[in-house]
Amino acid sequence: MSQSTLSYHMKILSESGLVNAVRDGAWMRYTLNKEKTDEVIAFFTCITNDKEDCICKKSKNKKSDNQCC
Repeated sequence: MSQSTLSYHMKILSESGLVNAVRDGAWMRYTLNKEKTDEVIAFFTCITNDKEDCICKKSKNKKSDNQCC
């Protein structure tokens, strides 16, 4: 990956708040934003866990093992 491509993607991650960027002279120092990454993890956990009100459980064509979709 070229340096310019990496810089472009790191800028997008910084602007999204997932990564903190601090200029150190000619260098940029990056760290993960723990609060935001925890929010993303919680979101994915929420949308991937089986729930009682899942639309798949209301379907007449439910799978026998109650797995969603």
